[in-house]
Amino acid sequence: MHIRSLAIDAFGRLRDLDSGADPLGGLVVIQGRNEAGKTSLFEFLCTVLYGIYPTAADRHPFAPWDGTELGGVAQLRTRDGSEYEVTRRLRSTPVGTLRRNGRSDALRNDDLPFVDHVPRSVFRQVYAIRLAELASLDEDGWEAVQDRILGRLGAQDLRPTREVATELETAARGLWRPDRRGQPRIRQLDEDIRRISGHRPEARERAEQRRRDADRLAETRRVLESARNDRAAVKERLERLRLWVPVREELVAVSALEASVGDPAALVGMPPSPSTELARRRERVEAARTTLEELRTEAEELAFETEAVGEADRALLDASAEIDAFRVRVAAAEPLTVRLAAIGQERRALARRIDDAVERLPWVAEPAPRALMELALPRLEDALADWVEADRIGPSSDRDPPGADQATGDGSGARFGSEAGTVAVGAILLALGVAGIAGVEIPVAPSPSGALLLLLLGVLLVGMGIRRLRLARASAARQALGAEQRARAIREAREAVSTMLRPLGLSAGPRPDPELARRLGSCREWLRDDLDLADEAGPLESQLRALEDETARFAALLPERGEATATGLAAILNERLQGARTRATAADRAASRLERVEQLRLEAQERQTAAMAALRDLEARLAPFGDSADEAAEEAERSLAAAREAEQRRARLEARHADLQSIEQALAAAESEGVAWLSEPDPVGRLEAELEDRSDAIEVWLADERTLASRLEMPQEGETLDALEGQLVQLRADRERLRREHDRLWILSVLVDEADRRVRETHQPDILRLAGENLRLLTGGRYDRLEVSDDRSRELRVSGPALDGPREVAEPLSTGTREQVYLALRLALVAHLDEGGERLPLFFDEVFVNWDPERRERGLDLLVRTAGERQVFLFTCHPDWADRAVARGATRWRLDGP
Repeated sequence: MHIRSLAIDAFGRLRDLDSGADPLGGLVVIQGRNEAGKTSLFEFLCTVLYGIYPTAADRHPFAPWDGTELGGVAQLRTRDGSEYEVTRRLRSTPVGTLRRNGRSDALRNDDLPFVDHVPRSVFRQVYAIRLAELASLDEDGWEAVQDRILGRLGAQDLRPTREVATELETAARGLWRPDRRGQPRIRQLDEDIRRISGHRPEARERAEQRRRDADRLAETRRVLESARNDRAAVKERLERLRLWVPVREELVAVSALEASVGDPAALVGMPPSPSTELARRRERVEAARTTLEELRTEAEELAFETEAVGEADRALLDASAEIDAFRVRVAAAEPLTVRLAAIGQERRALARRIDDAVERLPWVAEPAPRALMELALPRLEDALADWVEADRIGPSSDRDPPGADQATGDGSGARFGSEAGTVAVGAILLALGVAGIAGVEIPVAPSPSGALLLLLLGVLLVGMGIRRLRLARASAARQALGAEQRARAIREAREAVSTMLRPLGLSAGPRPDPELARRLGSCREWLRDDLDLADEAGPLESQLRALEDETARFAALLPERGEATATGLAAILNERLQGARTRATAADRAASRLERVEQLRLEAQERQTAAMAALRDLEARLAPFGDSADEAAEEAERSLAAAREAEQRRARLEARHADLQSIEQALAAAESEGVAWLSEPDPVGRLEAELEDRSDAIEVWLADERTLASRLEMPQEGETLDALEGQLVQLRADRERLRREHDRLWILSVLVDEADRRVRETHQPDILRLAGENLRLLTGGRYDRLEVSDDRSRELRVSGPALDGPREVAEPLSTGTREQVYLALRLALVAHLDEGGERLPLFFDEVFVNWDPERRERGLDLLVRTAGERQVFLFTCHPDWADRAVARGATRWRLDGP
């Protein structure tokens, strides 16, 4: 078969591509750069021969992305000279047309009729040779190549024969093997069969017992069914009597009631219950009379209630607002009294403290509290400190050691600096503590408690520093003075203290008292606290005196109570006021109710008149039924009740029994025939007793049935005989099946080996001879023969003059050499496959990439020779290769690159 021309509308990246007016030759070189469309053209050539796959445009890898219809046309000529035009297009489904001599046949997506001797899968494996096919040899190895080409042509999903034979033999040995090695499945089944057969006698005995129970259960159910049928017949008769007997009794009662009614005309317009209506009308008359009497009594009581409020109550009600305000002030005065008592107790305690402190002071005159409040304590403290220091040194100079003045002069500066540093540190700590308490974040004291500690420490250091500074100053001054000067300092210090104590009435004394300032400060604080408490007690006492005056004024409203406290008086006034309010409210309600009662009395009189008229009318209508009204009402009521009951009973019968007339006819016929049950006192009871007896017998049979059924339904101990027999049958069947499976697998492994041997004997010699000839041409005679080993490994080997023996086609042979062996085999297979049929074209895509220049030239020569027998398409992106092929007579077809 020869492809003369191609016209591609759209296929992959190819659009409107035409091979030209000149027919394509035997060797066609498709030249184009990378991504020029060589792969698309390669696939289109395969599509022309074998149809479009995949058949859906959205899954076809070469369908145009812009939605253009995939398709093209090819002109073919077969070996017998016939011309064909093949059209392939992908629409919703693939369509194809085959034209010859003006005749057009629908091809659909079928293979061309003259290529069916080579399946599509075989063509893709053998006739369409791409670089990827050759490069895969490096990964798969020649073992896979041998199986793929010589062992499973046309079926990608088949496996190598040697693997299949080995697996079949291994599987057969896993089922059974003649030696005692391993645990074949059949041997395990034999052991299971022996084990289960030992349990059969015991299971057979259990099965026999269950059979006897089943026979008893069947007999019980037969008797039970007969008893149920008999009970159903009795029940049917009972239901019929239950229907007829009550109907007959009801009809007899209706007839008796209708006879007792008398004249029905006298009952027309009669109340449904004359006695009840007579009593009701009498009750209305009596009720009206009673109501009038009750209203008269109530009016008298209401009149009395309206006069219950006296002068004393009115006086309290007039002063109610003032009384409520007084009660509020009394309640508010209680905490004032408590606080005033507490203030008195506190002042007495302060007085005791002041008296105790005053007794220990050197008084020379009457104490002056106001002068004490105005005393400047810091100055007094300083004066006392100076006096204490001067007195400690004394007026005599012989107390000072030799050189003291010099020593003092040398060390006073250091002492002053040390005390000043203490004051400075204390001031810093005091400032930090105040800032921390004020909320400023301080790293050394992040918490309020730390800030408080800094504050206290700062106060302590400042006080210590100031005191020590004073002492240092005094010491320095003392050391600087002489004995006379020290004596004068003592007098001056004592005079300063005396001057400040004289307004208080105190004497300085002969010697200084360091604690005098502290005791005077305590007395002053206690005097200040007493003054504060006195100021607080004054307003409280004024409020309580005003409340006492108000209490006396309100006590005049209750002269009979005598003297009372404010709290007691407030309670009494509240109680009297609430009583007055209650009586006033009751009087107001009584007056309003009295007006309503007078109106109700008029209405009650009208109702009494109407009730008496209705009673006289009913008594006149009852007169025909008796002499007295009560007897006539009872007689009329009996007649009405009998008429209503007769009517209701017949209505109920008709409602319950739509065929009441037929039942009456049947009862009349039974009475005329003298049926036995009509004369029985209780025919229904007799049948019910019989039905109960039969039901009791059925219950006994049901109990036996349940006992037997539950015994049969209980799971047996151990396996049943049927289960054991079933297991044995299954195990024996499995054993027989596995034996057959073992034989089948063993035979299949032998058959696979034998079939493989025959295929190789039939095909390989011719294929290997042609392949060896092709390999000799490609390698320049270095390798000239191919052979396959006879064992299951079926290694492909190459030999030649350059080798000392056959060598396996695998590493260390180069990739190029292995590809040449592969190409030689392909060409031999092609010649073998379509022998006697249409010679299909060959497609080669970049097959010479890994070849050296010399063997590449030989490869081109081999393709030229092959093109003399069948058309060859060579795809390449190398211009020099295309030039060499054209130089050998090839037709060049250039594809424009991207």
